[in-house]
Amino acid sequence: MKLLMKSSPLMSKRLTFLNLTLPKSTMAISSGVPIKEAEKKILQRSSTFFSLVLRSFPRSRQDERVGLVIDMGNIWGIFKSSHGASQPQILPVHGHFLQPTSFIVNCSGCSEIKSDAQGYFRFECNFYVHKECAESPLEIDHPSHSHPLKLRWCGPPGYSDKCCCLCGETLRLLVYHCSTCNFSLDTACARKDEIPSIDYPKAHEHRLHLLAKRVSFPCACGKDIPGAPYLCHQCNFMIHRDCLVLPRVIHLTRHKHRISRSYFIGPGKFSCGVCRLELDWRYGGYRCSICPDYVIHLRCATRDDVWDGIDHYGKPEEEEEIEEPFQVLDDNLIKHFSHEHVLKFNEGGLVCHEATHCSACALPVYFDAFYICWVCDYVLHETCANLPRKLRHELHKHTLTLRPNTTPDEEHGYNLFHCTVCKRLCSGFKYVCSKPCDVQIDVRCTSVREPFIHESHPQHQLFFTSPEAKYCGACGANASTVLNCVDCGFALGYDCATLPNKVKHKCDRHFLSVCYGEEASGQYWCEACERKVNPSTRFYTCEDCSSTLHIKCVIGEFTFWRPGKMAISRYEVAIVPNVFASRPYCYMCQSRCEDTTGVIYISGEYICSSRCLQDDLKGIVSALQQIREKAQGDGREKKEAKHLQVILRRIKVFTYYASKSRYDHMQLCWIGT
Repeated sequence: MKLLMKSSPLMSKRLTFLNLTLPKSTMAISSGVPIKEAEKKILQRSSTFFSLVLRSFPRSRQDERVGLVIDMGNIWGIFKSSHGASQPQILPVHGHFLQPTSFIVNCSGCSEIKSDAQGYFRFECNFYVHKECAESPLEIDHPSHSHPLKLRWCGPPGYSDKCCCLCGETLRLLVYHCSTCNFSLDTACARKDEIPSIDYPKAHEHRLHLLAKRVSFPCACGKDIPGAPYLCHQCNFMIHRDCLVLPRVIHLTRHKHRISRSYFIGPGKFSCGVCRLELDWRYGGYRCSICPDYVIHLRCATRDDVWDGIDHYGKPEEEEEIEEPFQVLDDNLIKHFSHEHVLKFNEGGLVCHEATHCSACALPVYFDAFYICWVCDYVLHETCANLPRKLRHELHKHTLTLRPNTTPDEEHGYNLFHCTVCKRLCSGFKYVCSKPCDVQIDVRCTSVREPFIHESHPQHQLFFTSPEAKYCGACGANASTVLNCVDCGFALGYDCATLPNKVKHKCDRHFLSVCYGEEASGQYWCEACERKVNPSTRFYTCEDCSSTLHIKCVIGEFTFWRPGKMAISRYEVAIVPNVFASRPYCYMCQSRCEDTTGVIYISGEYICSSRCLQDDLKGIVSALQQIREKAQGDGREKKEAKHLQVILRRIKVFTYYASKSRYDHMQLCWIGT
């Protein structure tokens, strides 16, 4: 190596981007070699050498600029004194001459970086190896294996699992391998003279010894996964490495008590509280000390979507404070946390007007008991008024908090939201995660609890066993979140599980109920769209009149939107029932508004869907841009121009969140009824 430089405090920083460190003893001070002459020498170098020029001073001080020339072809002359060697060597690890070096770079053999390690380097091949790795014996005898292990410099063979049989880490280029037994060790484990053993009281009371052999064995977790296990000779106990670090005590949202890890459940017939499959009592699991029949597989309890990652071992259990949703003022009066006025109780049996919707679930009240505010017509079902403010639910691993949607969202100004579970656009109350998980669940979805029995599958119970998407057995569509039947594989989407059982429609004066298919010889027709209805699939029917309607004709886009006025900045948007004698034409698409559950009314025009409303808002944005530019060009007051700019920004946010929606719905803000 040839160095031409003057001392500078920036030199060490300039060398860091090379990912190497040069010993101080190797640096030579130039005796006035001009920088231009040094640059000429760099340009004349052969392409087989690595050259570099560093400049650490401004051009105004060219005489002090630093030039550093690194010639990898002459590196041996610099480092031979520090390594005590006399000439380059050819080692078994590489076919070319390797030069001794003290570079701090990744070893090509073990992939480790050692700050004080000596090694060998070949620039043309981009090859560096630690001296310890380069001088590794070609064959060793190790106490973990009965056969000799041979050194491989091309990595593990293709038929292996490419993991060290002792530590389980991924193998690199330098491997000791037995082809007879398909047994491999990395260099770190190969240098150990003893088989590893550990004391880990959290997992087992006795000392555990590593079985240095990849075997298929029944682990304490019940999974028969091949690997090198830890075992206890006294207890005939075997366990995976990963199972050693499982938490001792956890608290899941699926159960009200804490559950503790046990590697032996005891005789009995058990099913897992998560996957609902059989749990073998001979192996381990998590068990509730208060509810002895409640057990969970070790792997199921520690799934990412089930466990919150907190080990409560050694922590005292504290009772959670229950915050009541309302304060009782009188026999018939309450003060609910979601509303500023007093609510009065009304007994069931009174069939309310269809326009009276619950502020929590957004469904009509009908004949259910409810609370009502006589000041502003704020209504809550009795069951919705009793919704807990804090909820532990199997749909999410964290505690959920009830949030009313009676006021505009503080962040965006729109209080319609997309339910994380059923994917509907909803306007009622929602449960949100107490952690930053971006989870918001409609109260109808949280009303579904395990075990769940549904009319579409009455013969078996349904459970939320996994978050994977499946095809719904009721509607045939792909559902992102489903309830599963562990007996026959039936799946039910949450959007179908939360369909209203009783509804009213303008085509019939009676209540309609859901029928989940029946055998019929005749042909059924929908009273709303006058198209055929397949009697073998689900549909709404009237028990008194025998009329039939499609589900989509009864449950539309606006079913879960409370009727009334909404606002986008200063523009009013109203959701009104589509009960006109002749269905109005949509202002945007020029087709009739077919959704019988509602229609959007804005500026004297009707819009059939949120998709068309989004297109209409794009025109509003364009018009506002022209107004703002004209206001600024005419020199009007800055206050007016700023107000228009705020309106424009809000509508842009509005359309942005609409475009993110799965169904291209809009997010709006209620301003009253």
